[in-house]
Amino acid sequence: MKIRLLVNLPRLGPIRLHLYCQPMGSYYLMVPNLRRDVLPKKQVQVRSLHHAQKYLGDSRYSLASSRFVSAWFADTTAKLTPSTTPPKDNRPTIEISAARNEKLSFQLILAPHIPFYFERISATALRHGEEVIPATRFEF
Repeated sequence: MKIRLLVNLPRLGPIRLHLYCQPMGSYYLMVPNLRRDVLPKKQVQVRSLHHAQKYLGDSRYSLASSRFVSAWFADTTAKLTPSTTPPKDNRPTIEISAARNEKLSFQLILAPHIPFYFERISATALRHGEEVIPATRFEF
């Protein structure tokens, strides 16, 4: 299989690019919508490859921790397992952004330090200034 990346480079000479490939659509290869019938004849060669490094950005951060439980946030794309450790970055609140009428998923992780079970999960309305999202709009 050959994968070709069509790029309009800003200048001649060596350019450092960071490319990351993550399959989309689960296990199926998705054919791009924007395709060219003929590829340009000019090509460049990859001079070196390195192992990918994990870049988390603002995708997860710790919220609070006690001797009983650690609470942290992760966006919906973060892959988490039972062995995933809480992030080192700390914040006092969860920050999410969405367009009006847009649905947004995220993960609130409660990592217990002792055995426990949930009796109930509930939420209050989200408020920002005059804007309010009622708790009835949340799904658990």
